Parts: sequence; structure tokens; C-alpha cells
Amino acid sequence: MKKNTFERSLSKQLSAEPSLFDLIKIVYKKLPLVALVTLAPTLMVLIYLQKQPEIFIAKTSVILETPIVNIPNLSNLISDIKFDNLTVPTQVEVISSPSLAKKTIASLKLEHDNHNRIIFNSALENAFDTSRPEKNPDYTTLKLFLSSLSVKQQGTTRVIDIHYRSWSPQLAAQIVNAHADNYVYSKIQEKKNLARKIDLWLTKQIEELKSIKVKKSLAIQKFQKENGMTSREGTEDLIFQQISSLSKQITTIDSKLLDLEARNEVMKDHKSHTLSDIVSSPLIQELKSQLSSASQKLKALNGKYGKKHPEVISAREKLTQIEQDISQETENIKRSVLNDLTTTRKQKSLLEKRLSHLQKSSNILQEKMIALQSLILEEQATRKMLDNFMDRSEEIKSQIDFSKPDVSIVSYSDIPSEPIGSKKFLIIGVIAAISLSGALFLIFILEVSRTGLQTKDEITSLADVEFISSFPRSKKPISEVINKEPSTYVESIKRFYVKLRSSSDGKVFLFTSSRENEGKSTLATSLAYFLNHLGFKTILIDADTLSPVISGVTMTPHAPGLSDLLCNKHSLEQVISLDKHGLSIITSGNPNSHISEYFFTGKIPQILEILKNDYDYIILDSASALKISDAELLASMADQVVIVLEWGKTPKHEFLNTLDIVQRIT
Repeated sequence: MKKNTFERSLSKQLSAEPSLFDLIKIVYKKLPLVALVTLAPTLMVLIYLQKQPEIFIAKTSVILETPIVNIPNLSNLISDIKFDNLTVPTQVEVISSPSLAKKTIASLKLEHDNHNRIIFNSALENAFDTSRPEKNPDYTTLKLFLSSLSVKQQGTTRVIDIHYRSWSPQLAAQIVNAHADNYVYSKIQEKKNLARKIDLWLTKQIEELKSIKVKKSLAIQKFQKENGMTSREGTEDLIFQQISSLSKQITTIDSKLLDLEARNEVMKDHKSHTLSDIVSSPLIQELKSQLSSASQKLKALNGKYGKKHPEVISAREKLTQIEQDISQETENIKRSVLNDLTTTRKQKSLLEKRLSHLQKSSNILQEKMIALQSLILEEQATRKMLDNFMDRSEEIKSQIDFSKPDVSIVSYSDIPSEPIGSKKFLIIGVIAAISLSGALFLIFILEVSRTGLQTKDEITSLADVEFISSFPRSKKPISEVINKEPSTYVESIKRFYVKLRSSSDGKVFLFTSSRENEGKSTLATSLAYFLNHLGFKTILIDADTLSPVISGVTMTPHAPGLSDLLCNKHSLEQVISLDKHGLSIITSGNPNSHISEYFFTGKIPQILEILKNDYDYIILDSASALKISDAELLASMADQVVIVLEWGKTPKHEFLNTLDIVQRIT
């Protein structure tokens, strides 16, 4: 029943969340830390604020305006005054720049005093004088000025707020207003510089265009002169007229040539009697008429006189002569046609050569005309561009109002009436709240990072166990017990023994822990020496099979010991040794990898029964309960089990697991 109750308690303690009362209790325990972390920063801020002079803040607002300039051909030249989303942040940087700060410092003749405050170096009137010569301020003055200057954009608007902090309200207002005026003045200067830039650019472009126009005109004149084209339009028309006339002549000659070639072909085919030149020839027609008359006369005479009559012979000779005349005339006509054909062909060839020459001249003239036209177009384009620049020069200058900046002052700063120091209590309250939150957060971190048990209440609240005692740290705890030195550690051993005796009359005390190096061997040895000094016959047994240290602590030989006894290599009397203080000790003995197995042979209970007859107290130092099962077995043989915890180191869950192992056996 006790075991089940403990297991329920263990589960509850491992899973329960801290209540509000627990949290308050934790904070109460850390109250000094809370007070220190909260009050220290608050007091420091309070002292700092008390030492600080009253500070006044003056504010002046300016607004950026969008310049409206419709000059499409000069967009690259006036890109500096184009408004976009980067303009406001850029102007914020300009207002905050050291260069503008230097102008304000110089215009107001500011300097710093021994308290690092910005002041006037001479009596000045409040008038702002931009014509005053500027001098470079020293680095300290510039640094102090910039540290007191604050420039911010109002949300996403084009309004920029300029703040200046100063010990003097009048000085703060005057400086912030002067700085704003300097900024506006600088924008006016930028516009004037831009005007000069555009004017110079336009003048340069016009001069260059004039020079180009002159060069183009000279190039046209030179080209015309070199190619004889001073009267280019008349020359071109004359050539075209000649080509047209020759074309018409060639057409006429082609018709004539075709006729002559046809007549020549007829003559070649021996069909000359059908040739129109012969048929229509008056001489041929007359000769044919004579031939017909002579033929009829010959036929009549031949019938009248016979073939050999002189008249018949004379008539025949006349007929023959007429035929010869016809043939001769026909040949003359043929030669005439052939001569005409040859002449016509030569005439056509000459005309074609002339036409080809004229066409070549026309082509050359056209090429020259194209080149000339190109030069003329270039000259016209240059002249047009020049006229355009000259016409628009005044228009461009008139469109930009360079005397008006693209920024205006929304409101000048009045002299501030209240210092920002009036918010000191609010600042102190905020710092105190932040410090308190930091203190609570620090406690939370410490509690979360702390896993080890620290107080009696923590131990007893975890399980139903008896808290025996706590021990202070000591450099030489065992030496203090042996030498009986008056120390808090020795007093703690005394109280420990008294409480141990009041809890049980048993003789066998087992010391174990949750992990190694928690001090169980030191405490077991200290108790053994303390009992030995009281006159009790005491024996100390090193049953720690993992990390035996009793031999080294008591300055006794480590063998033979418990392992040799359990392995039956030595007897009980042989393994018991006395140190120089008279304490009986059984060390761990020779190393044996199977020593833990001998714990289950039942020999240890027999050994303990024998020792109980000879000794008043038996102190067992075992291995850590969570490391090996030796402590679990030895706990069943002990009258009292002492679990040693290291303050702030032993985790809760390891302690509870160790306690579960021990209580499960006991």
C-alpha cells in the first residue's frame, strides 16, 4: 500500500504545474534579487535625469511639391527635379546632412561652450542672413548640432518635420527655423544651377547645329560643283527629252526596217514580180506597156512576113531590148531596197548606241541626284532641328520657374513652452516597469534552468520521506572529523548521527545517491570516523563496484577486499584492515568484472550477520542507485538507507527515481 501511494505521489509531482501560490512563494524567496534588479536601473535613470538640464524641442515642418514641367525632349536633363517615391527619404537625408548643418552653423555663428552646449558666439539679431560668409565649424560643434537635429517624414506624406533639441527654447526655435530656411534657400540655388545648366546645354546644341548646317550646305555646293549639277533640273529634263526622241526614232526605224526586210525576203524568194516597188514603178509599167506593144507587133509581123524578115528581126530585137530594160530596172529597184535596208540598219545601230549612252548618263545622273538629295535632306533636317531648338529655347526657359523652389515651409516653430524633462516621472515609471519585468523574467529563467533540489521543503514536498540533515561544503571534511576540529561540518555530522539514531536502532547503514560525485562516500567515511571516535566499534565497507574511493580516502590498501571475499579468495578476517585511527575497513578489493553477480549469491547477508556480532555499526558505501542494481539489493539488507543529494545539482526526477528504487525494496 505504501508503494502504491508513493508511485501516485511521484506521478503527481512530475506532472503538476506550479500554482499561483507557488509562484508568489518563488518571487518572495527571490525578493532581494527583484529589489536589486528593479531599483538599481530605476535609481540610475533617476540620478541621470536629475543631473540632466531641461531640454526644449522646437519643430518646423516643410512640404515637398511636385514640379510640373512639360519638356519631353529634355527629360534626361531635368531628371534631378523629377518627383518619385524616393524623393522624400532623399530630402530627409539632405536636411540631416553635415553640409547643410555647416551652413546653418555658419549663418548663425554657432559654437559650443564648456558644457558641450550649442550657443551663439556673439550677440546676434534674430534676422536670418544667407549672405553671411560661411566658415567650416569645428568637429565638436558639428557633431553636437547633428546629435540635436532630428528629421522625420510624417507617415507616407510629403511633409517633413525638422526637430531641434536645445537647453534654450529661444535657441531651439531660432536654429530649427534657420535650418529650414537654409534648406529652402539651397533648393532655390539648385533650381538656379539647373537653369544655368539647361541654358548652357541649349546654347551648345544651337551652336553645334549651326556649325553642322553650314557644313551640310558647303557639302551640297561642293557636290554640285564637282558633278556639274548647278542646273541639275534642266540637264535631267534634256536627257529625258533626248531619250524620248531617240526612242520614237528607233520605233519608226524598226517599222521601216521590218518593211525593208520583208521586201528583201520577197526578192530572195524570186518573187520580185510581186514586189510593190517593182509593180508600182512607173518606168516598169511603161516598159511593160512597150513590151506588150512590141510583142503584139512581133506576132503580127511574124505572121505576115515570117521569122526571117528584116522587120520581124528588128521587131524581135526591139522586144529583147525592152525585156532587158525591164530586167535592168528590176535589178536597180532590188539594189535600192537592199541599200535602204543596210542604211536603215546602220541608222538603228547608231540610234541604239546613242540611246544606251543617254541611259547610262541618266543612271549616273540619278545616282548623283540621290546622293545630292540625301545631302539636301540631311541639311534640311539639321536646319529644322536648329529652328526647333531656337524656337523652343525661350519656351523651355519660360516653363520652368527657377526662382520658386519645389519645397515650402508649412509652419515655422514657435518658442517651446515646456521642456521634455516634464516627462521624467513617466520615464522613471516606464524604466521601473521594464526593470521589474526583467527581474521577473530573470527569476523565471533561473527557475527554469535550475533542475537541482535546494531546500528541505522541496524534498519533503516531493515524497513522504524524512529529511535528516544538510552539510556545508568543506575543503577537508574527513580531516575535520578525524582531528575533531570545531567546524560546522563536524557539528552537522553530530546532528546527523543524533537524528539517525532517533529514527532507528539498527546497526547497518547504507549510503547511496542518484548519481556519482554527490558526496556519499565522504559522508559515509565521516560518519564511520565519528562513530569510531565515540568509542563505537565501527566497520566501513566499500561496496561501490563502479567507483570505489574508500581505499584512497582512508589511506588503506585496496586489496584484498570485498571482491576477494565474495570470490572466496580470502577469508573475512583477511579482508578486514585497520587504519592508523583504528577504524575497521573492508575496501573494494581487486577489480572483478563479475563482482555484481556475487551480490546475488546470498553471501553478503551472511557476512553482515557475522559482522553484527562483532561491531556496533556497519557503514555500507554503495554505487549510485540509478547506475547499477547493487544499491537496490543492499537496501534490502540495511536497517537504514541514506540517500545523499548534492545541493542544487541533483534533479528532482532522479531523486524520485532513486527513492522509488529504495522504497520498492524496503
